[in-house]
Amino acid sequence: MEIAVKDVRNKEAFLRELETPHFDCIVIDYTLPDINGIEALRLVNEMSPGTPTIIYTGSVGEEKAVECMKEGASEFLLKTNSIR
Repeated sequence: MEIAVKDVRNKEAFLRELETPHFDCIVIDYTLPDINGIEALRLVNEMSPGTPTIIYTGSVGEEKAVECMKEGASEFLLKTNSIR
């Protein structure tokens, strides 16, 4: 099986990739320089609805995790639990 990965590091690049939705899964680090996980999830829901989305973070508490799940995240993974 071949896996293609796109690495984006800011909102502009994220939006550019979402313009042509072609992803089997999107992994979002909750904290990027100019976009947070909630905003990114909302963009995925708008531009690529139905795409499984995983929030991966080391700096967000339980309340934000719940908020992400309510916004449509498929999974919420803490960096401290990377073995999962």
